Amino acid sequence: MSKENQIEKIENNELVDIENIYQDIRNKIVNARQKMLKHIDTTMTEVYWYVGKITYELSDNSTKASYGKKVIEALSSKLTIEFGGGFSPVSIRRMRKFYESYPIWSTVSTELSWAHYQELMRIDRKEERVFYEKEAIRSYLTEFLLELGRGFSFVASQQRIKIGSEYYYPDLIFYNRLAKCFVIIDLKIGKLTHQDIGQMQMYVNYYKKTQMIDGENEPIGILLCADKDDAVVEMTLGDSVKNVYASKYLTYLPTKEELIKIIKDEKELYELANETKVGDNNE
Repeated sequence: MSKENQIEKIENNELVDIENIYQDIRNKIVNARQKMLKHIDTTMTEVYWYVGKITYELSDNSTKASYGKKVIEALSSKLTIEFGGGFSPVSIRRMRKFYESYPIWSTVSTELSWAHYQELMRIDRKEERVFYEKEAIRSYLTEFLLELGRGFSFVASQQRIKIGSEYYYPDLIFYNRLAKCFVIIDLKIGKLTHQDIGQMQMYVNYYKKTQMIDGENEPIGILLCADKDDAVVEMTLGDSVKNVYASKYLTYLPTKEELIKIIKDEKELYELANETKVGDNNE
């Protein structure tokens, strides 16, 4: 190799190194900004909930219907002067409705944005609201896995598959290029049953039989279960994964603690919806 070619090779390697370093730093900055924005949104959602709580309690303790209206208009004027937009009378009434729908702060999922909750408050039927919330959690889980930076690629949500004469709809399908396998995720409400585990094993077997190609590893199944008293993560691995690759596979997956946090958020939403539904039936 000539001296000129050696110099060119070194320069090209340096450019590759710089690009890799740049991409690594860029990803850190993007993730940090996203976390910062999410933290700000969560904090403001709690503020809006508190405004709703105060205005609801003031109106509830007054015998005059006009009192609540006067309070909201006065608060709107003073808050807008100091903090700008976002505190119009209409916005404050929306905050009060937010509190009425979610009177216990600990049951407000911090994984949902204020924009999500504004959409939820437009839905009257509680069953539809729970469905929307679960959709939002599913979207968050997808975003979370893609941001992990561990080789996850999104494939499908509730993909219809036919096994025998029946159709099934696993919640989320990913492909992990580092583990070289499909990752199947199912969300469950209630106690984890042998039927749930068997169904996940059926999904794993289906993808192994119909989707695996030479050079790939067996699929991984993850059950996220929100029980009444606990949160459970159950993993289903193929036989070869159990015997050879299990410890290596786990390095590419989110931790059990990370998954349980997501489960508990979904559990709180589910319990809140049930409490609200029971209250409606007793009125």
